[in-house]
Amino acid sequence: MHPLTEPPHSKRNKILVVDDSPDQSNLICHFLAQAGFEVQIAENGEEGILKVREWVPDLVISDVAMPMMDGFELSRRIKSDNRLKHIPVILLSALWEVENLVNGLEAGADFYFLKPCDIDFLISAIREILGREEGAASSASSPGLKINLESLPYFPREDQNKVLRYLLSSYDRAARQSNRFLNGQAEFQAMNEGLRIPIQETKGRLSSSRNRFQSILNDVRDTIVIIDEGQHIILFNKAAEDVFGYRAEEVLGMPLNILLPERFRPGHREWVRTFGEEQVERRSMNERRDVWGKRKNGEEFPAEITISKFEEDGALYFSAILREVTDRKAAEKSR
Repeated sequence: MHPLTEPPHSKRNKILVVDDSPDQSNLICHFLAQAGFEVQIAENGEEGILKVREWVPDLVISDVAMPMMDGFELSRRIKSDNRLKHIPVILLSALWEVENLVNGLEAGADFYFLKPCDIDFLISAIREILGREEGAASSASSPGLKINLESLPYFPREDQNKVLRYLLSSYDRAARQSNRFLNGQAEFQAMNEGLRIPIQETKGRLSSSRNRFQSILNDVRDTIVIIDEGQHIILFNKAAEDVFGYRAEEVLGMPLNILLPERFRPGHREWVRTFGEEQVERRSMNERRDVWGKRKNGEEFPAEITISKFEEDGALYFSAILREVTDRKAAEKSR
C-alpha cells in the first residue's frame, strides 16, 4: 500500500490546517484526507484558536505569516492553555532566518518546516509525532522557551530534547529539500535556460541551512555535542569549541572518542550503545563515576554530562550537554 494512503492508526487522527491561502490549505488537506486523517481548515490564527478550543485536534499545522494572528501567536496561545498544550504544533514557513526559528521555539512549536514542504515528508513527520504522543508523555507539555538572541540562557533540562529535536528536524527537512532541488537542477536548466539565476539563488539559500542551524546553538552557553547512532559527531557548537579546543570543521564526522581520554573510550562506547536500547530518554553520565573529557592539546578535565536521545525519520541521535567542573573539583579537593 502506498505510504500516502495507508491509515496511520485504527482511529482517525484529527488535524487542523491553518493557512490564509486556500490553494495551500486545500492541497494539504487533500493529501492528509487521502492518508486517512480527519481534517479541518482555519483561514487565520484567530479562527484557528477558536477551532482548536472547540474541536481539540490531535495536531495543528499552521502557516507562519497570516493576517489577524500569525502562526507564532497561535502556537503561543495553544501552549499556554493547560487544556490544549499537549497538542503538537508544526509551523510551515518560507522564512528561514535564525530569528524565525527562535520565534518558533519561544512560541512552543514542536517543528518548523521550510516551504515548500514535500507532502511525503510532512505526512511521515505527522505519523512520527502522533506515534510518539501515543507512546509517551508529550514533549510539548511545557510552554514556549524564553530565548534572548543577544545572550541565550542555558536550556532548561526538561526542554533539551524538545529543543534539539526541533532544531535537528528543521535542518533535516531543509537539507532534504535542498538535496532534492539540487538533484533536479540539471533537468530544470535543460528545460529552460532562463531558470539559471533563480536556481543559483535558491541553491545558495538552501545550502546555507546547516550554517543557520548551527548559528542558533553557537549562541548557547552550554556545551552541546550531537552524535549519530554510529557515535560520529554531527554537531559541535561554539561552546564546545571553547572547551575542547577544536574547531567544528575539525571534528564533524569524527568518532566521539576523539573527545575522550583513551582509558574511557571502550567503556563509554558500550555505555552509549546500551543507553540507546533503554526506555529512558535522558540520563546523567555521572551517576556511577566521574566523567572526563580530553582537549585537543591532550589536557584532561572533569565534566558533568547529561545525555539525551531522540529519533528523526527512523535514525537515532544522541545529544550531550556538558559543563566543565574543573574549578568546582579543585575547590572540593582543597577543603
